[in-house]
Amino acid sequence: MLLNRIKRIKAGTWILFDDNFLVHFGGVTRISRWFTYTSLPFNHHMSNILVERLISLKDPRLYVFAEPPQKVHDDPNIWVLPSNPGPVPYVGHLYGLTTSNGDAVSWNGGREYTSRIGDWFMILDEDNNIGSEMASEPMVWATYSEMNFILAEIVKRGIIAGGDGVAKQYYEEGIKACLEYYDCEFAGNEKYDGAYGNEGLSDVTEYLTQQQVDWNGGGGII
Repeated sequence: MLLNRIKRIKAGTWILFDDNFLVHFGGVTRISRWFTYTSLPFNHHMSNILVERLISLKDPRLYVFAEPPQKVHDDPNIWVLPSNPGPVPYVGHLYGLTTSNGDAVSWNGGREYTSRIGDWFMILDEDNNIGSEMASEPMVWATYSEMNFILAEIVKRGIIAGGDGVAKQYYEEGIKACLEYYDCEFAGNEKYDGAYGNEGLSDVTEYLTQQQVDWNGGGGII
């Protein structure tokens, strides 16, 4: 377990970044938990709640966290349809409706109609099996962005000095660092434009000024 200054590009590939706490695996005798978890017979589909939240914020992490579904319904009176405004659809799975695995898998017409988690987290080979590079994938225990959110709350609560202005700086730095960590881009990026079309945001500054995100608009911690 080491404190690393690295940033993940995609599964198995990392570059220098700000203080992320990782656990490393050799991939042979010590197999990554990413490989273990993603090899289990789960659907690995995105939660509808998370997908809709990201869409409501025009958040670029949508195209990182989720893959477009293989198929899309066309009747909103029967099925759950994608709600993002761009030409590339995203729709999450509504969990917790049943204790039956069979019913859960068939929700909304089946797994083909919901977005699986993105290849940032799960690399598949040409046969749709878990890629071997996942066996040495590091586990992230804490990130630089998390550290900033913790500091923002500590300052906001008055545990350390700084006042509201400093707490806001930590909060916004946490958001920026998280978006940078996931290599996110806004308008002009093909995947972002695919998700949001001409309703997307121009940059992180515009993202931070949204009422649901802005420190003074209800999006801040506490």
